[in-house]
Amino acid sequence: MNTKVLPALAVATLLLTAETTFAQISLNAANSNPSVGMVVTIQAVNGSGFNPGTGGANNTWDFSSMVSTGSSSVTMAATTNSDFPNSNITWDDPNNAADAYLNYGSNSQAWYGSTGLAGTVIYSDPQDLLRLPFFYQDSYSDTYSGTVLNAASQTLTRSGTTTVTADGYGDIVLPHGTVSGVLRVKTEMIYDDELSGLNIADYEETRYQWYDASSKFPVCTYVVLVSKLNGVTLSTIETLSYLDQNSVSVAENSLLATSLKVFPNPAKAAATVAYELENTAMVNIVLRDLAGREVQTVYNGRMGAGIYQEAFSVESLPKGMYLLHLQIDGETTTRKVTVGG
Repeated sequence: MNTKVLPALAVATLLLTAETTFAQISLNAANSNPSVGMVVTIQAVNGSGFNPGTGGANNTWDFSSMVSTGSSSVTMAATTNSDFPNSNITWDDPNNAADAYLNYGSNSQAWYGSTGLAGTVIYSDPQDLLRLPFFYQDSYSDTYSGTVLNAASQTLTRSGTTTVTADGYGDIVLPHGTVSGVLRVKTEMIYDDELSGLNIADYEETRYQWYDASSKFPVCTYVVLVSKLNGVTLSTIETLSYLDQNSVSVAENSLLATSLKVFPNPAKAAATVAYELENTAMVNIVLRDLAGREVQTVYNGRMGAGIYQEAFSVESLPKGMYLLHLQIDGETTTRKVTVGG
């Protein structure tokens, strides 16, 4: 019997090739769960007609041609809203005038609902966004249900099914460069809203998110939401965004994010913004509407270290939601202000 012996170099080459081919990340609580005080900057992109590419192993998703249409900062805050007692972190996204309520645990990430101009969603049975740890080709389905208080003050019943699959891994090329070793998670949601047993709308939502091993937030997100009624498509909405390479860390911005207060809020005639400076800094405080137009400058100038309060009038403003931007030496934090509450 003839025995063929591979040279040591060939064996080493084969082993290295196999290791490179199948190297991949897995998502766990340590590398995918954000913490209170974390602030991330997200670049929005026109998502119309976007192609998320295919899944599979050792992929390269080249999205380098994406062009940002604007940025927003999302703050991870401790949940204080009593409507979401099981949520431990709130995504505060002031540019969208919306808050999302989640629970980040050692074994899962669960979505408990949201509040915003479009209404309030409260899930009594939450969506399982991720079951941890999560590996390439892992997949599961989860049912969820709750209520929706829409902008017309109607209380709807919502129920649906989520299917989550880790359908690919590899590298993703963003406008600021290549992020290596990402895992793509595809989430498919089918749900409907009913009013007193009558179907109001059906929804089909597909979400692609790319995670790396350190950001604790998707480095790129693409969402397609299709709404239907009796099988007829009412609307299709595509949203696309990516994580800015200079996303602010917890240590850099947590003090500013937690020290900024606005009261009373809602405000009828006047409001006060309170903040703290550790060192002398250039301070700019501006109130804007949701379209980004400046309504008034509350303060602009250099201040020494200390605790400050600035009062501003809202009596002449139309009722609604506004955004108060506090900029200290180029670092900006935003709070939502409701007028006429």
